[in-house]
Amino acid sequence: MKLLFASIFFTAALFAAATTVPPSPSMNYAATAGMGSLHDLHHTIDTNNLPNEDLEDMSLVYSNNH
Repeated sequence: MKLLFASIFFTAALFAAATTVPPSPSMNYAATAGMGSLHDLHHTIDTNNLPNEDLEDMSLVYSNNH
């Protein structure tokens, strides 16, 4: 019974502490407002200048048969 009361008290104290702490001032949403969308950023990159890479066949290493 003591354990039940202790956990209820701890939960209430944790809830009270979490609701009374002010939000962090480091979250500056105005700085990200000038950014374009990820879709626009992806299309502005010239993908023709990327180097070609050879890929190894890893199907035997990462097989789905367990």
